[in-house]
Formats: sequence, C-alpha cells, structure tokens
Amino acid sequence: MPGKILHVSAPDGRGGIRLTVLTEDEWGACGRRTFHIGERTYAELGEPGAGDLLDDEGLSLLAEKEGEGQALKKAVNLLSYGDNSATGLYRKLRRHGYNRESAEAAVGRMVEKGYIREEEQAYRLAVSCATHKLWGRRRILSALREKGYAAALVGEAIDRAVEEGEIDFAVNAEALVLRRLGEHPDPNERRALLYRYGY
Repeated sequence: MPGKILHVSAPDGRGGIRLTVLTEDEWGACGRRTFHIGERTYAELGEPGAGDLLDDEGLSLLAEKEGEGQALKKAVNLLSYGDNSATGLYRKLRRHGYNRESAEAAVGRMVEKGYIREEEQAYRLAVSCATHKLWGRRRILSALREKGYAAALVGEAIDRAVEEGEIDFAVNAEALVLRRLGEHPDPNERRALLYRYGY
C-alpha cells in the first residue's frame, strides 16, 4: 500500500487542494505527507477522497505537481520584484532548488499568461540603461545578455530605440564625458571612459 488519503481540503479558496496521505515505505514504516496541488492535478488523479488508495504513479504525480505549483508561486514572487527574461527566471528558480521540469513549467506558464514579454522588456531596459546610466551599445548588450535576453533580441531593441529617437549614443557619450571628466578631459581618459561604458 504505497499511499492512503487521510484528508482532503481546500485550504485557501484560491483553487488549491490539500491532501494528507499516509505512506508506507518498502520496510513497512508509515509516515504522513501533505501535498498542496491545484484543482487540475486533483482532477487528473480522479478526485480521490479520504480513504482512497494511491499507487506509486499517483504519489509520483502528486510530488511532481506539488513542485510545479511551488515553482509557479516562486516565479510570481520573483516577477513581482521586476522584469525577468524567461531564461533569467528559469535560472533563478533553479538556484532556489526547483528541478528542471518544475522550473520549465513555471516559466512556460508565466510566458503563456503574458507576465514575461521579452521584446518589450528588452526595449525598456535598453532605453533605461542608455538614458539613466549613459551606457553604450556594447555594455547594454552585455548586461541584458547576462539577464538572459537573446543577443539578437537586444540588438533589435537597441536599433528600434535609436530609430525612434529614444536613444542617441553620440549625445549620451558627450554627456557621460562631461559628467565624469569635466569640460576639457585628457583624450586618453576620455577614450578609456567611453570604452568602459560600452562605446
């Protein structure tokens, strides 16, 4: 007897189901485990009630889907702090200990729901980096690639921002030099500064 359901409840009214299951391992030791799953997973299991038995496959599905649900909650939490690329969010979920499948499912759901819109995000971030930090094209490209945005996507976002007049690298370069080095900078210092900032 791999698992017997002891209790089923909907703890929060937000579509979550809590199942308390009595499990038995191969040595006959019993233990209780509580799973928090979504209504869809509960339906996939056949909506079992108290006293029903779960086989190994059912217990595996519970554990897998519980991990996906937790990864999904963490993904929403991470996105509440700011924009993330799909790759960046995946990396963060993996660093928080979620397995590959759960992290991929959570990221896919965030993209599907429209919480991750990489083209818009790359455009906004490129404009922000150029305008506020006075970064050049190379540094913006490097920074956004580190965040998980594709190089081609970032390049297109930068090109679009330049075409639309949101970014003017020549003006930004002069503003940077004036801000950091003053009106009559040494040519070598100027060149080094512009190189560091991605010009």
